[in-house]
Amino acid sequence: MIGLNALFASIGVMFCLTGAYFAASGFLKTSNKLLIEQARTKWDFNKELFEALVHQRDRAVCGFVFIFIGSLLQFVSLFLGNTLVITLNHTWTIVLSVFAYLFILLLFHWVIKKISSWNIDRTIKEVDF
Repeated sequence: MIGLNALFASIGVMFCLTGAYFAASGFLKTSNKLLIEQARTKWDFNKELFEALVHQRDRAVCGFVFIFIGSLLQFVSLFLGNTLVITLNHTWTIVLSVFAYLFILLLFHWVIKKISSWNIDRTIKEVDF
């Protein structure tokens, strides 16, 4: 059996870790090749730099949202106490937590790509270069 407060705290930690990953991945996933392309002098609009900045911003925003949700879940777990329990043994709790974490990570990675692409396409269409 696992207490509901421990479950909320565990889910909160997973959200915080995911948020930290997304917040940092905007900068950590920038390759040297992309940095060189961004650093080149352009006469006009630098599309590579614009796309990189949009991706970094969207990842950082998503990371902040995840950290906020994770912190909120951990805060809520303090008020639940040990009175509410779920009947799962610790092995199933770990297995389900790992699969839930991977699912959330992949789902939001895909969502961030879609949001960034939408932001880039919308902005480029609105602005006349």
